[in-house]
Amino acid sequence: MTAFKQFELGKKHMLDGSYKLALQHFDKAIKKQSDVADFHSERGVALFHLNRKEDALAALNKALMLEPDNPYRYSSRAFIKDSMGDTEGAIQDYLKCIKIDPEDAIAFNNLGMLEEKMGRKTSAKKRFKRADELISLMDPESGQIKFAPDETEKPRNIQKEINEEKKQDIEKGITGIMLDVFRNKNTRKEFLEFVKSGMKGKKNDIS
Repeated sequence: MTAFKQFELGKKHMLDGSYKLALQHFDKAIKKQSDVADFHSERGVALFHLNRKEDALAALNKALMLEPDNPYRYSSRAFIKDSMGDTEGAIQDYLKCIKIDPEDAIAFNNLGMLEEKMGRKTSAKKRFKRADELISLMDPESGQIKFAPDETEKPRNIQKEINEEKKQDIEKGITGIMLDVFRNKNTRKEFLEFVKSGMKGKKNDIS
């Protein structure tokens, strides 16, 4: 069985909440092919659900090492760090995420929530405001940032689009609390309503 087939089986078990079985398949996938960041990332999710947070963090560190320029890797690790009490470390990861992808509304929102938790209300308000601005620019159908009316449409990169579609297929199936933050800009559509409602709730609490 190929590494990717093992990975797909692992994702199916994740959907069922069978995290131990999912972990076994992710381990087999990595044993066959250890240089795929998504294998390590999903393994980290399974470990997190099994309350093995240190191991989950190590798995996400490996995924980030393989894809250091992928903002999704930083936002994923930020969630684990915050759950382990390292809120400051999580904030730094979100800052790295938005530096790479300044259009990530979810990362701005989550960063704002962490800064609010740390008592940095002025900065948190700015993050929430920026997240609101980005969401207002999103196309509700595609979940992508819309071009300004007078901006020339950017040329399409067909190969990149194909790669992104494959990546989305790999990432489908994650469930539960990790979904709130384990997303990149190409999967925003699924979580747009969550971000909108969650953001409004948090903003109303800010004094």
